[in-house]
Amino acid sequence: MNRRMLLLLTLTAVLAALTSWLSGRSKAPSPQQGETAQQQPDYFLHGLSATVTDRQGKPSHRLLADSLFHYPQKNVTELEQPDITVFGGNNNHWQARAEQGTLQGEGEQILLQGDVRLNQHGEQRLDLHTEWLHIDINRHYAETDAAVLLTSPAARVEGIGMQAYGKEQRLQLLSAVRGYYEID
Repeated sequence: MNRRMLLLLTLTAVLAALTSWLSGRSKAPSPQQGETAQQQPDYFLHGLSATVTDRQGKPSHRLLADSLFHYPQKNVTELEQPDITVFGGNNNHWQARAEQGTLQGEGEQILLQGDVRLNQHGEQRLDLHTEWLHIDINRHYAETDAAVLLTSPAARVEGIGMQAYGKEQRLQLLSAVRGYYEID
């Protein structure tokens, strides 16, 4: 074996050992990687459809979503393309859709974000558009402090901030309210 070949083999061995040592060092988790590992979902679903009933067996609310991811460390469930329907008496119900959603705890508190649409179906049609909306399912209550656009067949109203009381059939815009109403 000549000196050139011996030098080449030695360099190759040193490079292999250095590469092995460096790759072993990079496998040690950094603090950021540790946080990511704790943020892993313990379960997920694609194509969610769930209906909750009241004590009489009638539908109370229905939740549809393209996907659901549950994170146990914070007891938070994230939804993609959520569609929530809250059923009321006299065939009157509310439907809310958004790009993203977050369920807190057992799912009674829902935060919708990104192009939120809330529609009232029943005797009087009402459509609401905002960027985020907090819904309390048990209280039949919704609120936002973002800009809101309300439309109905005879009216268009804009404002900043809104509170909706479903059981009372009452909606309140909080500030900078302006709009028009057509009389038949």
